[in-house]
Amino acid sequence: MAACAVRDIKSIRCFSPTKANREAFSSQMSTMFDIDVKPVDQPEDAIEGVDIAVCASNSLDAIFFERWLEEGVHLSSIKQPEIEVKALQRADRIVLHAHEASPVHVTTRDLALARKANEHAWAAAQAIDFGKLPTLPELIVGRAQGRRNDREITCFMNNIGLGYQFAAAGSVVYRKAKGSGLGHELPTEWFTEDVHP
Repeated sequence: MAACAVRDIKSIRCFSPTKANREAFSSQMSTMFDIDVKPVDQPEDAIEGVDIAVCASNSLDAIFFERWLEEGVHLSSIKQPEIEVKALQRADRIVLHAHEASPVHVTTRDLALARKANEHAWAAAQAIDFGKLPTLPELIVGRAQGRRNDREITCFMNNIGLGYQFAAAGSVVYRKAKGSGLGHELPTEWFTEDVHP
């Protein structure tokens, strides 16, 4: 939606490993934007020859790889592990959401988070100095250099979600529910799983 709001997008190719999901998404987006959104059977079919590639998954492993990079593409992700480190290292420009290399988790004692326990593709912070890369706010206000030419490979990496919106909305909902006598107390252990879904 954001890309369509700021760019003249002519067509979109969509891949999901679940056929029903990619077909439903494509149908919904075609109607919403009045453009051709085509579901494809392989991720390579969605990426080849595009100007913009967007990753949006809940994967703890890379789903976009260096071998798929083409001159001039803009790559975007919603979480750090989605883009292979080698692909990030080939990008001419990377802009981050924030400089922090990893989230701060407050958890119950002795809980091993799946992310920390297995690492997966979160190793980008060890291979790339996030402290030296510009953030999106710095780019927006002109403190960081944007794309210099049509051949550059650019990347926005949402390397860390801050989650403020969830805390704010959750607090309002919780207070209203408590004040109205609604809802049920849920056991804390329901929310302390140590595996990724």
